[in-house]
Amino acid sequence: MCKGRKDHSKSAILHYALWFSDSIRSLQLQPG
Repeated sequence: MCKGRKDHSKSAILHYALWFSDSIRSLQLQPG
């Protein structure tokens, strides 16, 4: 149970990291 919860947290962090990376990429692609 604790292991599953840890995996879920890890997955959430990874998802947030991917979203953050994509967001930064979008900002860099914008002109100006």
